[in-house]
Amino acid sequence: MIPATSTTFLELINSGALAKIESPGLRSALTRYGQVLDTTSEVWNTMFPLFNDPSSAFHRAVRFSTNPDLLLPLVDHEQVIIGYEWALLKQGEAEFQNIYLMQIQGVVATHWVQDAIDQVVEELQQVQSVD
Repeated sequence: MIPATSTTFLELINSGALAKIESPGLRSALTRYGQVLDTTSEVWNTMFPLFNDPSSAFHRAVRFSTNPDLLLPLVDHEQVIIGYEWALLKQGEAEFQNIYLMQIQGVVATHWVQDAIDQVVEELQQVQSVD
């Protein structure tokens, strides 16, 4: 799951206060943060339906436990996944490759968000040291 957009950031955008920030570096870092979150959200919104389509080969081929105690918190995939339909898994190979690629994009997007947050923090520290 992607991180939620900071409420403070949304307030900066909605109030127009982002444009009033004097530090060009901080303004730029905050703008990048917003852009990265938008991109990450697009990746998630593309990926999530692939994992949750009940008619997908994935859901037909993998049987999951319905015991909520095993799902939250997620403890052990060997307890959560209780079986496979091997023939369906083979038929779903292209779908699984797409899911895998989307997972990789999700990991990359998470790193982008972290980098954007780190840049904002670095700019804030520079602004504080000037004041």
